[in-house]
Amino acid sequence: MKRPNAALLAMLLAVCLSFRVGAAAQTNQPDATRRSVLFLTRANNGQRAIATVGQTIQVDLEMLGSAEVDYQNPQISSPSVRYENWALKMVTNPGGAIPILIFKAVSVGEAEIRVPRGNAPFFAVTIDVRPRADSETSITLDQSNTNDSRAGWTNLVNQTVQTFTPSLPKLVRVEVELVTGNDTPDHAVTLTILNTDGQPMAIAEKSLVEDPGWVSFLFANGGVDVTPGEVYGVELSGGNRFGWKYAEGGYRKGEALFNGKPILKGAHASFLFKTLGTKPETSVPLEPRP
Repeated sequence: MKRPNAALLAMLLAVCLSFRVGAAAQTNQPDATRRSVLFLTRANNGQRAIATVGQTIQVDLEMLGSAEVDYQNPQISSPSVRYENWALKMVTNPGGAIPILIFKAVSVGEAEIRVPRGNAPFFAVTIDVRPRADSETSITLDQSNTNDSRAGWTNLVNQTVQTFTPSLPKLVRVEVELVTGNDTPDHAVTLTILNTDGQPMAIAEKSLVEDPGWVSFLFANGGVDVTPGEVYGVELSGGNRFGWKYAEGGYRKGEALFNGKPILKGAHASFLFKTLGTKPETSVPLEPRP
């Protein structure tokens, strides 16, 4: 009997390992997270993947950020997929931040996501976006303050924090209302979720255009686990260009803080924000056999 070709065996092994690496990113997640997020890594480079409308697409390039790899401006071939922001792994790598790119499948169609490295392609994957399935996990509005009557704003140079008390166990998305305040070149805005001790739990960043209005931030791995009833914080930073709107009164399960103190002296105030999350999965009891 002929002995197997060593080169062929090595190639097959590499393909199998590549498949397992790509699959592990998807399967090592809770069921609800796997349904709401399509996980991709460098092992998926050059492949096709299927997403459904409304699904989050997470691309983990598994390497530190560099000047060569443009995480802020991935190229997308069609509007079926939209770039949202990049997020950081928590706890962050001691050697530096490892950005994760977050996208959203928004309409039926096909789109290629391409992340360039200098003048050469670095990562590319084609997404086949299909109609949403009724059984998929839906995102629900949890906490919010949207009343902008007589609203003011403050820039993001100082520490600006909105505390909130979630009622859902998974925080998936945060939206904030921003205005353009000054003509300065700092376009990036960073949003950090703070735990009950004021320490970072999740970080997301995106570059904005003029008059951004309501801006949404998505987090890695399908969202952040929180404990309903405890107090958390949304912190924004980003220089002088953009300002976060706030108004007197408003949300009563938290408050707007400016450098650790209430933003309005002698009055309650809230930044304009929304938190959106998912409800815990409930199992359907089996019908007894007759």
